[in-house]
Amino acid sequence: MTMNLITGKAGAPHITSSDQGAMQAGLVGNGNYLLQGSDGKFPAVTMQSANKALIPVLNLVIEGRYARVTAAETVTIESGVTGRNRNDLICVKYTRGSNNIETIALAVLKGTATSGTAADPTVPSGSILNNSGTVWIPIARIPISGITAGTPVNACQAVASDEPAVGFRNPHRVR
Repeated sequence: MTMNLITGKAGAPHITSSDQGAMQAGLVGNGNYLLQGSDGKFPAVTMQSANKALIPVLNLVIEGRYARVTAAETVTIESGVTGRNRNDLICVKYTRGSNNIETIALAVLKGTATSGTAADPTVPSGSILNNSGTVWIPIARIPISGITAGTPVNACQAVASDEPAVGFRNPHRVR
């Protein structure tokens, strides 16, 4: 059968993360989005020290998958080199195993040091929606000038709860 009633009663467990992810991607968008916190603000990655980035409690929708950092977590950024510039990317690394078990973890993609303007490292290709086994989703850029890590820059689109990521218009919302 090529058509399934996903949220209908089927008599057996049948709703998959792929089903839920496809629905969320259809509602929010196919991209990667940072959602506002319960306080209405967008949490930001900060530098705790020259080599430690602090990822705060935050909510993300990454290619339809809802992910949360439920307690602040640190990731290590490799030291810079005097006279060289580099951009590193803090990413959510998504993995789908051969048994379709999905996992995520925070990871760093290290950029290439240069004497000129730093460029972001190449993000390996892959898509959760296209069933890739591994997908890297950048959430913050760490600019490094010499041995000094700069202020992290958000790499996801920030989406307020009353402003969907795409052209969806709520007909019940008074404007």
